[in-house]
Amino acid sequence: MLSQAFITHIDGATVYAMQLVTDACPTCPTPCIQRGKEFAVANRRNFSVSKGSIVRIGRSRFTRGVHGLASLIIPVASAVAGFFFSETIANKIGFENTEVFKAVCLLFLLAASAGIVFAISRSSLHFSKPEILQVL
Repeated sequence: MLSQAFITHIDGATVYAMQLVTDACPTCPTPCIQRGKEFAVANRRNFSVSKGSIVRIGRSRFTRGVHGLASLIIPVASAVAGFFFSETIANKIGFENTEVFKAVCLLFLLAASAGIVFAISRSSLHFSKPEILQVL
C-alpha cells in the first residue's frame, strides 16, 4: 500500500491524516478529502510535517516483506499439516485414510487458511500503523 495522504492535525507525537484521492472525480466541486476517514500514521523518520502537508504513506519494506512471507508460509504450512494429520482426522470421523482423503484434507486446510489470510488482509485489523515515507 503506497498512497498519498493529507495531514489533518498533529496531537503531540501522533500524526493524523486522511487519504488523498487525486485521480477520482476531477470535476467534482466538493473535495474528496472532506469525506475521508481520519487515521493515525507513524512518523518514524521524523519528517518535518505540519497541518496541511501532503505525504506519501505506506508500510516499510520490512513490514511488507513479513506480511508477504506470512501470507505464503501460513497456507503452505497448513496444507502440509493437513496432509500429515489426515490419519488422525480420518480416525476421529471414522473414515479410511486413503490418498484421496489426504488430498481432501490438504486442499481443505489450504483453502481455509488462504481464506483466513485474505479476510485478515481485507479487514480493519492492522498490526502496525502506516508510516510517512516521503513529504511531497
